[in-house]
Amino acid sequence: MKLQKNIRITKKDNVGCHPTLSDFEPTFKKTKRGYEVILFEGSYKSSKHNHSVNSKIVDFERKGRGGKNIYLLIKVDMKRWSNGARFTNGYYTGYWLIGHDDGSDFVTRLPNKDFKTIDEALEYMKPAVVKKAEKEGKKVFRQGDVFFIEASKRTNIFKQHLPASHKIGEDLVVRHGEHSALKLPHPHFKVALRKALSDND
Repeated sequence: MKLQKNIRITKKDNVGCHPTLSDFEPTFKKTKRGYEVILFEGSYKSSKHNHSVNSKIVDFERKGRGGKNIYLLIKVDMKRWSNGARFTNGYYTGYWLIGHDDGSDFVTRLPNKDFKTIDEALEYMKPAVVKKAEKEGKKVFRQGDVFFIEASKRTNIFKQHLPASHKIGEDLVVRHGEHSALKLPHPHFKVALRKALSDND
C-alpha cells in the first residue's frame, strides 16, 4: 500500500523465543520529516523453535480538516511452534489501529475480528451508548478517548466523572495536555469512554 512521502515505514526483525502478539505491537511516532511507522517482520529458528511474524498495512486514511488525523490499520500474523515446550503452538492474528488523532499519536489494540477498513475499526471502538445517541440524532463530541453525549437538562457535565487528565472549566471548555481544546455548547452532556481491548478479548 502506497503511503504519503512524509510517512516512512520501517521493518524490524526482532523475533525471539516464545513470542506473543503483544511483542509485535506496531509503533507510530513523529519525526523531523514527518512520521515513522515501525512494523515487525522476521523469524526465529532453532532445533526446537520455529517462530515467524508478518505485519501488513490493511488500510490507510487521513481524516479531518486538512487531513490532520492519520489512521493506519495494521494486521499482524504470527506463527509459533516449539518442540516439547510448554507454550501453546499455532497461528495467531492481531489487529492494531495506529496513527495521529486529535493532536496526539496513538496505538490501540483491536480484537481479531478481520477488520478491513479504518471506518470499521473506529466504529468498533465507539461505546454502544454513543452509537445509540448518533442514531437518535443527538450531538456527540469526542476528545481523545472521551465522548460527550447530549443529554436531558437534568444532566450536568460538572457532575459527570471525567478521567483525571481531562479538565473542564466554567467556560465549558474541556482541556487535555495532548488533545485539542473542546468547547461544549451547553452543560447538559454525559460522558462515555472509548472501548478498549481487554486481556480477555
